[in-house]
Amino acid sequence: CTDQFENLDNFDKCIIAILEGDIMCALQMCQGIVDRPWFLAHLVDLLALAGWIPKKIEEESGQNYLEYCLIEYASSIMTHPTLWQLSIAYFAQCGEKGKAHIRTLVETKPIQSARECVKMLSICDSYSLFASKSAICNRLGAQALRNERFGEAVNWYVRSGASQMVSKVCTKLLERLLDDEDVGADVESVSMNFATVKRRSRKMWASLTLLDEIHTFCKLRGEVKKGETKQAKEAVQIALKILAGRMGDTDLWLKILSECAQILKCCSDGTPVLSSRDSLKLLHHLEHTCTFSKLSPGYDEKEALAKRMRSMRIVFSRTVLGSTAACHR
Repeated sequence: CTDQFENLDNFDKCIIAILEGDIMCALQMCQGIVDRPWFLAHLVDLLALAGWIPKKIEEESGQNYLEYCLIEYASSIMTHPTLWQLSIAYFAQCGEKGKAHIRTLVETKPIQSARECVKMLSICDSYSLFASKSAICNRLGAQALRNERFGEAVNWYVRSGASQMVSKVCTKLLERLLDDEDVGADVESVSMNFATVKRRSRKMWASLTLLDEIHTFCKLRGEVKKGETKQAKEAVQIALKILAGRMGDTDLWLKILSECAQILKCCSDGTPVLSSRDSLKLLHHLEHTCTFSKLSPGYDEKEALAKRMRSMRIVFSRTVLGSTAACHR
């Protein structure tokens, strides 16, 4: 039958060699079949199942020939937009070498959509690629941060366990909140799963707790500025809680104290807002912050700082006098 045909290609010759039982020849012919990359991998898979892989091939190559063929084929489709998931199934059959290729794939493949992201993280869980999962979350966190999607960035960094980046992004959000920028939606998109985060990292837990407290404080501050002075006491008490816990740094404490002074100025109808005890606490925290601010680098404009401190000290002292007078009455 084959005598009736001329110019047989390598694929035809390979099939003939298989029919004739010449496995070595069939495998050699497969090397020249470039338009059917799947053929060699599947042929070798069938031959391996039948126990027909010549020992000479593995002795010459020094490796498992089936694994070699499967990895070669899977590598050829791992960058394909739709077949990349199939490549993982092939890699998974190749032991530690295959797992290394899966790791490379998930860490380098661009993620185009949320659905693809879920698939990638699921693959990491399936093959216990915890470091790769963390790397993916870090990459997505960095991408969200570049696009100023701060809440999303925090969530990704929390998932990756990057406590330093969580602290950095939370600090950006705190600054914007206190500067009255419209970032409330970003903060509300942060998953405040405190119990889970606390088990993983106390540093991340502290950053998220501070962000949550400042967000609540800023919402109450906004209500006070709109005339809802009844919210002033609760706002200042949240500020006192932050200051008492030494959450954040001196720059943050100074900003919070300044906002407290503004809140108390809004309540100038003569009705005492705070108890004398809380008023004295504000003065105490102001003096404490003043002491540390003088020692901290970055405060070159000492006159401006001193003027700011005097202004707050006057407001807080008046509050103390007002609350004390109310007690005597």
